[in-house]
Amino acid sequence: NLRFAAAWESRMESLYPGLTRPVLCGYRFYNQDVCTGALLIEVGNNRNTLQEALAACPVIAEALARVHRERVR
Repeated sequence: NLRFAAAWESRMESLYPGLTRPVLCGYRFYNQDVCTGALLIEVGNNRNTLQEALAACPVIAEALARVHRERVR
């Protein structure tokens, strides 16, 4: 999952520089460990408007789709 998350973050940065923050690894688990490829993606923060967060969703989906397609091949 870490490799998948890092690949996604790298793709996001190549498509939209500065939009993501680095992948965090910690001692907490939020079900990402349940199955291969599971990610917890947090969109926006307290400085973003709802409209900004929603506008980021298609970008996130596109990058995830590209990474997934590359891994399936």
